[in-house]
Amino acid sequence: MGYFYTDKYVFSTIMTNMKLSLKLILLLLITINGVSFSQELVLQSVVASISSENPESSFEDIMFLEEEFKNKKVISIGESTHGTHEFALMRHKIFKYLVQTHGFNTIFLEDEYSRCLLIDEYIKGRAKGNGKEIIQNFRNWTWFTEEMLNLIEWMRWYNQQHPDDQLNFIGVDMQDGNHMIQEINRLLSSYNSDIIIELPEQLRDKVHEKWSTSEVKDFDNTVVKKLNVLMESIKFSEEDRNVILRLAMHLEQYKIDHAEFGNGNTAYRDFCMGENIIYAMKNNTKLKGLFIAHNAHIAKVYEKKKSIKKSYGFAGGVLDAHFGDKHLAIAQEFDEGSFNAYYTKKKEPVHQEDFELMEITIEKSIDNSIASEFRNTDCSICYIPMKKVANIRSSKNYTGYKKAFHHHTIGGRFFPAKDNEQQTLEYIQSFDETFDAFILFKKSTASNLIRE
Repeated sequence: MGYFYTDKYVFSTIMTNMKLSLKLILLLLITINGVSFSQELVLQSVVASISSENPESSFEDIMFLEEEFKNKKVISIGESTHGTHEFALMRHKIFKYLVQTHGFNTIFLEDEYSRCLLIDEYIKGRAKGNGKEIIQNFRNWTWFTEEMLNLIEWMRWYNQQHPDDQLNFIGVDMQDGNHMIQEINRLLSSYNSDIIIELPEQLRDKVHEKWSTSEVKDFDNTVVKKLNVLMESIKFSEEDRNVILRLAMHLEQYKIDHAEFGNGNTAYRDFCMGENIIYAMKNNTKLKGLFIAHNAHIAKVYEKKKSIKKSYGFAGGVLDAHFGDKHLAIAQEFDEGSFNAYYTKKKEPVHQEDFELMEITIEKSIDNSIASEFRNTDCSICYIPMKKVANIRSSKNYTGYKKAFHHHTIGGRFFPAKDNEQQTLEYIQSFDETFDAFILFKKSTASNLIRE
């Protein structure tokens, strides 16, 4: 930067002598903050531009990711809101690319394993009904969209074209015990079994409450014991047997969640989602999958303790610990724009019915966020490799912002900032190593909901 360093003495002398032309004064004013400006340019130099998120567009603009994707077994792709159109299209595009060039064959989704069984049957041509009816089987509204439907229909089309190379759709969540049992009974009906499994009546509505010791025993006596009898008495097909075993495993996770935590525990749920992906891939070594979830779930953070209650972290951390450099975690973020989310103007919402699902629009992200830091780049869709960012920010010569970046963590509900309804209070900070990369959209639009 040489002469135009912010030296107060030089500046004072120059102004006193009035020897500067107007152009030189303007140039000096521009470079008063030259240090931070150049630091910003250096940081932004690592960004790569993606021209389109459209899954029907050319893959040429993501070919630079070839080395990133090479030798990966699991790629996690997140989203800062569950209702953003662009996030859904980008993961569809990336999945298509991975299928066609890297042998990927599975979607792992942040939804119930039991509920995604029907989706898997549909893409393999074994389920009755059309796509719009099938996606209503999801537990979460976030997937009731045209974008998800298009992904599922593409997977169905692909399977029709490749009968010996089938794609899979697997849910990895474990929060809906009632539906797990419903799915077990659906399978049993095809074997003309007289056995019906039911949750104890007092537990059916205890979705977020802790079970007592006696209630845990009731669960074991009415569910676990019957499942053991089933496995011994019925000759299931190999495929159905694997499904029953997987459902039994998820029911055990569901039981532990309620016996130990009651109102739910994010770390335990994340541990289960990560372990469920690992289990699926151990059970079928040919699987290579894209894990779709909220950014928080794909974060590469996990600290396992002897006690479940003391363990901390996220599914991405579980996957990273198991797969190492064969796992990649890409967060998706936006600067400003619209998305779908549940929202209420009540100051102290207590019940779900207080919220209404609607389109929300918010202004640009706060200072010191990943979005504000890369706002002035030329790209409208920016791929930000965090390892390169970390290398620059750790340099002794770097004088820019060095603390953890803020980014949105909105998910499925929107809570506005106290002093500004066009801003959200839902930001979280993450360090450079939390994700391998961010895909940043300068502007976002809401996903296209399919209403019943």
